Amino acid sequence: MKLIQSKDHQVLKRIKRLSGHRRTQDSNDLIIEGKKLLFEAIHAKIEIKVVCVEEGCEEDWMRFSDILYVVPPNLFSKISTLDSPSKVIGVGSIPSPKPLDELLHEVYTLVVLDRVQDPGNLGTLVRTSEAFIVDALICLKGSCSVMNPKVLRAAAGSAFRIPIYETIDEKAIFEKLKSNGFTCFAMGKSGLPIQNVVFPKKTAFFFGTEGEGLSETCLSLCQNTLTISMKASVESLNVATSVAITLHERSRREDWLLLSP
Repeated sequence: MKLIQSKDHQVLKRIKRLSGHRRTQDSNDLIIEGKKLLFEAIHAKIEIKVVCVEEGCEEDWMRFSDILYVVPPNLFSKISTLDSPSKVIGVGSIPSPKPLDELLHEVYTLVVLDRVQDPGNLGTLVRTSEAFIVDALICLKGSCSVMNPKVLRAAAGSAFRIPIYETIDEKAIFEKLKSNGFTCFAMGKSGLPIQNVVFPKKTAFFFGTEGEGLSETCLSLCQNTLTISMKASVESLNVATSVAITLHERSRREDWLLLSP
Protein backbone atom coordinates (compact mmCIF):
# COMPACT_ATOMS: atom_id res chain seq x y z
CA MET A 1 0.00 0.00 0.00
CA LYS A 2 1.30 3.44 -0.93
CA LEU A 3 0.12 6.96 -0.08
CA ILE A 4 -0.07 9.41 -2.95
CA GLN A 5 0.50 13.03 -1.98
CA SER A 6 1.11 14.75 -5.32
CA LYS A 7 -1.24 15.47 -8.22
CA ASP A 8 1.71 14.70 -10.49
CA HIS A 9 2.03 11.10 -9.32
CA GLN A 10 2.28 8.75 -12.30
CA VAL A 11 -0.70 6.64 -11.14
CA LEU A 12 -2.99 9.67 -11.05
CA LYS A 13 -1.79 10.78 -14.47
CA ARG A 14 -2.43 7.29 -15.82
CA ILE A 15 -6.00 7.29 -14.54
CA LYS A 16 -6.70 10.73 -16.02
CA ARG A 17 -5.28 9.61 -19.35
CA LEU A 18 -7.47 6.50 -19.40
CA SER A 19 -10.65 8.49 -18.73
CA GLY A 20 -11.06 9.02 -22.47
CA HIS A 21 -9.19 5.91 -23.58
CA ARG A 22 -10.00 4.12 -26.81
CA ARG A 23 -8.90 0.53 -27.27
CA THR A 24 -5.62 0.19 -29.13
CA GLN A 25 -3.61 -2.75 -30.38
CA ASP A 26 -1.13 -2.52 -27.53
CA SER A 27 -3.38 -1.65 -24.58
CA ASN A 28 -6.75 -2.81 -23.32
CA ASP A 29 -6.46 -0.89 -20.04
CA LEU A 30 -9.48 0.99 -18.73
CA ILE A 31 -10.65 2.67 -15.55
CA ILE A 32 -13.32 1.01 -13.42
CA GLU A 33 -14.93 3.43 -11.00
CA GLY A 34 -17.13 2.47 -8.09
CA LYS A 35 -17.29 -0.43 -5.66
CA LYS A 36 -20.06 -2.34 -7.45
CA LEU A 37 -18.48 -2.06 -10.91
CA LEU A 38 -15.07 -3.04 -9.58
CA PHE A 39 -16.58 -6.14 -7.96
CA GLU A 40 -18.25 -6.98 -11.30
CA ALA A 41 -14.85 -6.77 -12.99
CA ILE A 42 -13.24 -8.97 -10.35
CA HIS A 43 -16.00 -11.59 -10.67
CA ALA A 44 -15.56 -11.52 -14.46
CA LYS A 45 -11.85 -12.26 -13.90
CA ILE A 46 -10.70 -8.95 -15.35
CA GLU A 47 -7.04 -8.35 -14.50
CA ILE A 48 -6.87 -5.55 -11.93
CA LYS A 49 -3.60 -3.61 -12.12
CA VAL A 50 -4.20 -0.67 -9.78
CA VAL A 51 -6.68 0.12 -7.02
CA CYS A 52 -6.93 3.75 -5.85
CA VAL A 53 -9.03 4.54 -2.80
CA GLU A 54 -9.86 7.78 -1.04
CA GLU A 55 -7.96 8.10 2.22
CA GLY A 56 -9.97 6.58 5.06
CA CYS A 57 -11.46 3.79 2.91
CA GLU A 58 -8.36 1.66 2.46
CA GLU A 59 -9.33 -0.99 5.04
CA ASP A 60 -11.95 -2.49 2.69
CA TRP A 61 -9.35 -3.06 -0.03
CA MET A 62 -6.37 -4.47 1.83
CA ARG A 63 -6.49 -7.72 -0.16
CA PHE A 64 -5.10 -5.60 -3.00
CA SER A 65 -2.30 -4.20 -0.83
CA ASP A 66 0.38 -4.84 -3.48
CA ILE A 67 -1.40 -2.57 -5.98
CA LEU A 68 -3.28 -0.31 -3.53
CA TYR A 69 -2.81 3.47 -3.58
CA VAL A 70 -4.37 5.75 -0.97
CA VAL A 71 -5.30 9.23 -2.23
CA PRO A 72 -6.29 12.28 -0.14
CA PRO A 73 -9.86 13.49 -0.83
CA ASN A 74 -8.73 16.70 -2.56
CA LEU A 75 -6.69 14.69 -5.08
CA PHE A 76 -9.18 11.84 -5.45
CA SER A 77 -11.88 14.27 -6.60
CA LYS A 78 -9.60 15.37 -9.45
CA ILE A 79 -9.33 11.87 -10.96
CA SER A 80 -12.96 10.87 -10.50
CA THR A 81 -15.28 10.96 -13.53
CA LEU A 82 -18.32 11.36 -11.26
CA ASP A 83 -19.92 14.46 -9.75
CA SER A 84 -19.97 12.58 -6.45
CA PRO A 85 -16.71 10.57 -6.28
CA SER A 86 -17.20 6.91 -5.45
CA LYS A 87 -14.19 6.42 -3.13
CA VAL A 88 -12.53 3.71 -5.30
CA ILE A 89 -11.14 3.58 -8.84
CA GLY A 90 -9.46 0.58 -10.40
CA VAL A 91 -7.33 0.19 -13.49
CA GLY A 92 -8.09 -3.07 -15.23
CA SER A 93 -7.18 -4.81 -18.46
CA ILE A 94 -10.07 -6.20 -20.45
CA PRO A 95 -9.01 -9.20 -22.54
CA SER A 96 -9.35 -9.01 -26.31
CA PRO A 97 -12.14 -11.23 -27.66
CA LYS A 98 -11.31 -14.14 -29.90
CA PRO A 99 -10.70 -13.28 -33.57
CA LEU A 100 -13.93 -12.18 -35.22
CA ASP A 101 -13.62 -14.69 -38.05
CA GLU A 102 -13.39 -17.50 -35.51
CA LEU A 103 -16.34 -16.25 -33.48
CA LEU A 104 -18.66 -15.94 -36.48
CA HIS A 105 -18.44 -19.68 -37.09
CA GLU A 106 -19.85 -20.38 -33.64
CA VAL A 107 -22.60 -17.84 -32.91
CA TYR A 108 -26.17 -16.99 -33.94
CA THR A 109 -27.23 -13.50 -32.82
CA LEU A 110 -25.26 -10.30 -33.32
CA VAL A 111 -25.93 -6.61 -32.80
CA VAL A 112 -24.05 -4.26 -35.13
CA LEU A 113 -23.91 -0.55 -34.28
CA ASP A 114 -23.30 2.17 -36.85
CA ARG A 115 -21.84 5.34 -35.27
CA VAL A 116 -23.73 5.08 -31.98
CA GLN A 117 -21.96 7.83 -30.09
CA ASP A 118 -23.91 8.43 -26.88
CA PRO A 119 -22.09 6.54 -24.09
CA GLY A 120 -25.22 6.12 -21.98
CA ASN A 121 -27.08 4.55 -24.90
CA LEU A 122 -24.15 2.30 -25.74
CA GLY A 123 -23.78 1.09 -22.17
CA THR A 124 -27.51 0.43 -21.85
CA LEU A 125 -27.68 -1.58 -25.03
CA VAL A 126 -24.59 -3.58 -24.04
CA ARG A 127 -26.46 -4.61 -20.90
CA THR A 128 -29.63 -5.30 -22.92
CA SER A 129 -27.67 -7.40 -25.40
CA GLU A 130 -26.35 -9.64 -22.64
CA ALA A 131 -29.84 -9.94 -21.12
CA PHE A 132 -31.33 -11.13 -24.41
CA ILE A 133 -28.56 -13.61 -25.24
CA VAL A 134 -26.71 -11.70 -27.95
CA ASP A 135 -23.45 -13.51 -28.73
CA ALA A 136 -21.40 -10.41 -29.59
CA LEU A 137 -21.63 -6.70 -30.19
CA ILE A 138 -19.91 -5.15 -33.21
CA CYS A 139 -19.25 -1.39 -33.21
CA LEU A 140 -18.49 0.09 -36.63
CA LYS A 141 -16.03 2.92 -37.08
CA GLY A 142 -17.30 6.16 -35.56
CA SER A 143 -19.04 4.54 -32.59
CA CYS A 144 -18.29 5.48 -29.00
CA SER A 145 -15.68 3.27 -27.33
CA VAL A 146 -16.69 0.69 -24.76
CA MET A 147 -13.66 1.94 -22.79
CA ASN A 148 -15.53 5.16 -22.03
CA PRO A 149 -16.22 5.25 -18.25
CA LYS A 150 -19.85 6.29 -18.87
CA VAL A 151 -20.34 3.24 -21.10
CA LEU A 152 -18.93 0.94 -18.45
CA ARG A 153 -21.19 2.37 -15.75
CA ALA A 154 -24.33 2.12 -17.89
CA ALA A 155 -23.42 -1.45 -18.91
CA ALA A 156 -23.28 -2.41 -15.20
CA GLY A 157 -20.75 -5.21 -15.72
CA SER A 158 -22.06 -6.57 -19.03
CA ALA A 159 -19.13 -5.03 -20.94
CA PHE A 160 -16.84 -7.40 -19.03
CA ARG A 161 -18.76 -10.49 -20.16
CA ILE A 162 -20.06 -10.01 -23.70
CA PRO A 163 -17.57 -9.98 -26.62
CA ILE A 164 -17.33 -6.49 -28.14
CA TYR A 165 -15.51 -5.66 -31.38
CA GLU A 166 -14.67 -2.03 -32.05
CA THR A 167 -13.79 0.22 -35.01
CA ILE A 168 -14.88 -2.39 -37.57
CA ASP A 169 -15.13 -1.37 -41.24
CA GLU A 170 -18.72 -1.52 -42.51
CA LYS A 171 -18.02 -3.12 -45.89
CA ALA A 172 -15.68 -5.67 -44.36
CA ILE A 173 -18.24 -6.77 -41.77
CA PHE A 174 -20.87 -7.49 -44.43
CA GLU A 175 -18.43 -9.73 -46.29
CA LYS A 176 -17.63 -11.62 -43.09
CA LEU A 177 -21.26 -11.98 -42.03
CA LYS A 178 -22.53 -13.19 -45.37
CA SER A 179 -19.67 -15.65 -45.81
CA ASN A 180 -20.62 -17.11 -42.41
CA GLY A 181 -24.31 -17.50 -43.27
CA PHE A 182 -25.77 -14.49 -41.43
CA THR A 183 -28.87 -12.68 -42.59
CA CYS A 184 -28.47 -8.94 -42.00
CA PHE A 185 -31.47 -6.87 -40.91
CA ALA A 186 -31.41 -3.07 -40.93
CA MET A 187 -33.58 -1.42 -38.30
CA GLY A 188 -35.25 1.64 -39.81
CA LYS A 189 -38.33 3.84 -40.04
CA SER A 190 -39.88 1.89 -42.89
CA GLY A 191 -39.75 -1.80 -43.63
CA LEU A 192 -41.28 -5.09 -42.62
CA PRO A 193 -43.04 -4.98 -39.24
CA ILE A 194 -40.74 -6.82 -36.88
CA GLN A 195 -43.59 -8.88 -35.38
CA ASN A 196 -44.28 -10.44 -38.80
CA VAL A 197 -40.72 -11.59 -39.50
CA VAL A 198 -39.40 -15.11 -39.09
CA PHE A 199 -35.77 -14.73 -38.08
CA PRO A 200 -33.12 -17.05 -39.54
CA LYS A 201 -31.00 -18.94 -37.04
CA LYS A 202 -27.95 -16.75 -37.80
CA THR A 203 -29.15 -13.15 -37.59
CA ALA A 204 -27.35 -9.81 -37.37
CA PHE A 205 -29.34 -6.69 -36.42
CA PHE A 206 -27.99 -3.31 -37.58
CA PHE A 207 -28.82 -0.16 -35.59
CA GLY A 208 -27.82 3.36 -36.59
CA THR A 209 -26.66 6.51 -34.92
CA GLU A 210 -29.09 8.60 -32.90
CA GLY A 211 -30.98 10.92 -35.21
CA GLU A 212 -29.43 9.95 -38.55
CA GLY A 213 -30.02 6.21 -38.50
CA LEU A 214 -28.01 3.74 -40.54
CA SER A 215 -25.62 4.79 -43.30
CA GLU A 216 -26.68 4.32 -46.91
CA THR A 217 -24.05 1.58 -47.22
CA CYS A 218 -25.55 -0.41 -44.35
CA LEU A 219 -29.08 0.06 -45.64
CA SER A 220 -28.13 -1.09 -49.13
CA LEU A 221 -26.15 -4.14 -48.01
CA CYS A 222 -28.65 -5.52 -45.48
CA GLN A 223 -31.04 -8.09 -46.96
CA ASN A 224 -34.12 -6.56 -45.31
CA THR A 225 -35.21 -3.49 -43.36
CA LEU A 226 -37.36 -3.98 -40.28
CA THR A 227 -39.45 -1.45 -38.41
CA ILE A 228 -41.02 -1.30 -34.96
CA SER A 229 -44.69 -0.37 -35.20
CA MET A 230 -45.62 2.67 -33.10
CA LYS A 231 -47.80 5.76 -32.98
CA ALA A 232 -47.39 7.84 -36.16
CA SER A 233 -46.71 11.09 -34.30
CA VAL A 234 -43.56 9.62 -32.72
CA GLU A 235 -40.70 10.04 -35.17
CA SER A 236 -38.26 7.51 -33.71
CA LEU A 237 -37.20 5.61 -30.61
CA ASN A 238 -34.02 5.92 -28.61
CA VAL A 239 -31.54 3.41 -30.05
CA ALA A 240 -31.23 1.52 -26.74
CA THR A 241 -35.01 1.16 -26.63
CA SER A 242 -35.07 -0.10 -30.22
CA VAL A 243 -32.43 -2.70 -29.39
CA ALA A 244 -34.42 -3.90 -26.37
CA ILE A 245 -37.66 -4.30 -28.33
CA THR A 246 -35.94 -6.02 -31.24
CA LEU A 247 -34.01 -8.50 -29.11
CA HIS A 248 -37.03 -9.29 -26.96
CA GLU A 249 -39.03 -10.00 -30.10
CA ARG A 250 -36.39 -12.46 -31.27
CA SER A 251 -35.69 -14.16 -27.97
CA ARG A 252 -39.31 -14.68 -26.90
CA ARG A 253 -39.95 -16.80 -30.01
CA GLU A 254 -36.69 -18.73 -30.03
CA ASP A 255 -36.31 -21.14 -27.10
CA TRP A 256 -33.20 -22.64 -28.68
CA LEU A 257 -31.38 -19.33 -28.08
CA LEU A 258 -31.06 -20.32 -24.43
CA LEU A 259 -28.72 -23.06 -25.59
CA SER A 260 -26.50 -20.85 -27.78
CA PRO A 261 -22.79 -20.47 -26.91
